[in-house]
Amino acid sequence: MNELQYWERKSRRMKFYELKMVEDRKDFNDMLFTDEKR
Repeated sequence: MNELQYWERKSRRMKFYELKMVEDRKDFNDMLFTDEKR
């Protein structure tokens, strides 16, 4: 496996994790807001 492929894969994985984190944070914020509304 050459270096380029390695970094391609690595950056793609990082993007994936970033998206996941953002999604989780959104869910978390939603929970907080719904709690406050009660």
